[in-house]
Amino acid sequence: LWLLASISFAACVFITSIEPRHAFYLMPMRAWQFALGGLASLHFADGTSAGSGKAAPPMRLLGWAGLGLVVGSALALDSHTTYPGAWALLPTLGTLAVLTCGARAPQTPVIRLLSRPAMTAIGRVSYSWYLWHWPILLLGAMVVPTPNGWLRLSLVMFSLLLAWLSWRFVEAPIRRNAKLVQPPRRAILGALLLM
Repeated sequence: LWLLASISFAACVFITSIEPRHAFYLMPMRAWQFALGGLASLHFADGTSAGSGKAAPPMRLLGWAGLGLVVGSALALDSHTTYPGAWALLPTLGTLAVLTCGARAPQTPVIRLLSRPAMTAIGRVSYSWYLWHWPILLLGAMVVPTPNGWLRLSLVMFSLLLAWLSWRFVEAPIRRNAKLVQPPRRAILGALLLM
C-alpha cells in the first residue's frame, strides 16, 4: 500500500500539472488517498484505542490540527487552485489525523464534537451527498448561467435532501436486504452487471 500510495501520489502531482481534470477523475491518480485510508485501517485493525481516559496532549492537538486542515482546505482552495496535485494532501492528511485521533483517543473534544447527532447524521449521508451535489450544481448552472451564492447554497441544500432520500429509500433498504447481499457471489455478480 505504501508503494501504491507513493506511485499514485507522484502520478497525481505530475498529471495535475498537465491535465487537472484527469488527475481529479481518474482512479490511478487518486488511489494514493484510498491507499492511505487502507494503511490507517490496517494500523488500527487491532482495535487499540486510548479508551475512555483523558487523551495525551499530542493526540488532542492532532485531532484539532486534522480538523483544521480539513476546514482550512475547504476555505483556502478555490477555483484558481490547481487541484488535486499536492494540494490534496491538506484534506487527506487532515482526515487521517482526525481518524487517528478517533481511533486512539475517542474522548478528545474534537471527536466528541464530530460525534454529535447532527454531525453523524450528515456523515451517514455524506457519500450520497457527494454523489448528488455536483449534478445538481451543474443542472442549476444550466438553468441560471451565473448563479449567486444563495442559489448555490440552495442547490447544495437540495442535493442534501436528495442524498437523504436516496440513502433512506434506496441505499439503506438494499444494505439491509439479506437476499441482495447474501451470498457474496450473488452480490458481486449483481454489482458487476450494474457496472
